[in-house]
Amino acid sequence: MLKKTKLAVALVVALSAMGIAASSAFAITASVSPAGTQNVTSSSVTFGGEGVNIVCALTLRTSLLGGPITVARGAQIGEVTEVRWASCTGGTVERVLTVPWRLTIAETLPSIATLTTRNATGILLTIEGASFNLSAFGGFVNCLYRGNPGALMALTHTARESTTYTGSSLVALSEIRLPFVSGSGLCPRTGTFSGTFSIATQTITLA
Repeated sequence: MLKKTKLAVALVVALSAMGIAASSAFAITASVSPAGTQNVTSSSVTFGGEGVNIVCALTLRTSLLGGPITVARGAQIGEVTEVRWASCTGGTVERVLTVPWRLTIAETLPSIATLTTRNATGILLTIEGASFNLSAFGGFVNCLYRGNPGALMALTHTARESTTYTGSSLVALSEIRLPFVSGSGLCPRTGTFSGTFSIATQTITLA
C-alpha cells in the first residue's frame, strides 16, 4: 500500500510539473520598441467632480521596458517617473505624490485568456498609485486623490497575419474615478480624471 501511495504522489507531482511547464511554454510575451524614456503628453486633461473642474496640460515622463514581458495581469511594462503640468484653468495641481507610479497590464483585447499572437487589438494599462493634490477657488478647496487609473492603447497589425503590431500614438483615459484621500469638507468625495495622451509610436511584437 505504501509503495502505491508513493507512486500516486510521484505521479501527481510529475503531472503538476508538466502542467506548469506547459503553461509556461504557451505564455505569450511582448517586446516593445523603442521603449526607454518617453514623454506622454496631453494638452487637455480634466480633473472634475461636484462643482470642481480643473483642466491642465499634463506631461508624464515614463520609462517603458523593452521586454520580453510576459503578457499577464499585473505584469509591469514600465513606470511614470515624473509628472509636469501647465496652463491650468479652474484651479491647479498643487503636487503629485508617490512617484514613481508603476505601469502594469490590466487586460488585453481580446482577453488574456483568449489572446493569441495574431488577434490582439489593444492593451488596457493601469497606472498604479496615481496621486494628485488639487487646488481650486484660490486654495479654499484643496483635495488629495489617489487611485489606479486605466488607459487603452489600440494595436494595429503591421502586416496581415503578422505578430508585430503598431501601438497607437494616442492613449485614452475616459472618466477614470480617483478616490478621495484627504482635504477640506468641500472636496468632492470622488474625483474624475480624463484625457487623451500622445506617445511616440511603439512597435510591439508578440511571441
